[in-house]
Amino acid sequence: MIDGRDYGRFKASFIVACAHFFGNMLTAALGGVCDIHYLPASRSAAYQVLSASRGLIAALSENQSFSDNRLLLKSQADLSTISTPLNDYFHELSEIKPDKNSQGNDPIHGIAKDIERDILGGNVEFDGETKQMFYTPWGTDLRLDVDCASSMVSELSPFVVFLRHMSTGSRSVAQTGSSPIGKEDNTPKTLVFMEEPEAHLHPKNQVRLMSAFAALIFAADVKIFLTSHSNYLFTKLNNLILAGEIDMDAVAAYVFKPSKMGSEALPLVVDRLGINDENFVDVAEELYEEKLDLIERINADAG
Repeated sequence: MIDGRDYGRFKASFIVACAHFFGNMLTAALGGVCDIHYLPASRSAAYQVLSASRGLIAALSENQSFSDNRLLLKSQADLSTISTPLNDYFHELSEIKPDKNSQGNDPIHGIAKDIERDILGGNVEFDGETKQMFYTPWGTDLRLDVDCASSMVSELSPFVVFLRHMSTGSRSVAQTGSSPIGKEDNTPKTLVFMEEPEAHLHPKNQVRLMSAFAALIFAADVKIFLTSHSNYLFTKLNNLILAGEIDMDAVAAYVFKPSKMGSEALPLVVDRLGINDENFVDVAEELYEEKLDLIERINADAG
């Protein structure tokens, strides 16, 4: 029979053992990560909130208290009501300080330039003092706040800014050679989480953006995490796997499906042909069959 003192010693030892065990697990899990960047959905709206509140920028930059009434947003909701991921996005934007010395021939800067050339059709510039993003369409002298540009530009510009002014400072050394993306490498990596990268992009530009993600992984050794509803991104990724440009073992894909316990993340099979489509193909087939039924009905009425 265990007395109170023995139980107390056992409880203390158990807590210490658990802390040590989980501490080692976290160390192992995060040991391969050197930096994390998060870009939420509705990036343009989040940027508008940030640029509209100088007090918010000051609070994030100077770590002032969330309870300071002077820093309330116009909606009267203080910073503590903002979700942690979105708060992190605000904080990172507020701390960006352009470093022109990090550009030049840096691979990640080259990828940002490719996105400007192939998708945006203009240059994106970040003012480190005013915390504003500006867009200059090629062939013009215009310098537009991204709020005044197209929705495509305003949604994608923060990604270009993050690439150029954040990732280059802390990422690991870029890979060299021509081996497929995803071969084993123990170098600590930068992680980029991006929600709905396809937002407001034409399908051609969605395909170009997926190619940019692939170049980012290979040239800058960055890990990319995406949430998406785009069949075009999905299909282009499959083609990159099929072409051998991305190692299938470096790709993991999940589809979220409702269940009695809530949404479940179900893993999708990835092989040499790409990712097994258990998300988009059913809808495509339904639409195709619906079209055939409508054509048959029209032909029957005409006959």
